Amino acid sequence: MTIRVALGEYDIGWHDPVTSLARAAEVIAKAREGGADLGVLPEMCTTGFTMEAERWAESLDGPSVAGLARLARESSIHLIAGVATLGEEDR
Repeated sequence: MTIRVALGEYDIGWHDPVTSLARAAEVIAKAREGGADLGVLPEMCTTGFTMEAERWAESLDGPSVAGLARLARESSIHLIAGVATLGEEDR
């Protein structure tokens, strides 16, 4: 079995998850068009690598995770993406 992997790099919208998800959507679409089965996005792909991770952290059912899941589902691609998440003690 062969798995085609696409590594996605893009200009993350600094502290701007909406812009970041839009840019991720473009990368994911290109990866799928190229025949990728798995897309790998950057660490903290919705906010940029920030020192304020706790400010941007979301629950696993938060808007960034839900948006990435939607993109993966709509593109029929598996996705690895880093997002700052809240721990049990933070909820």
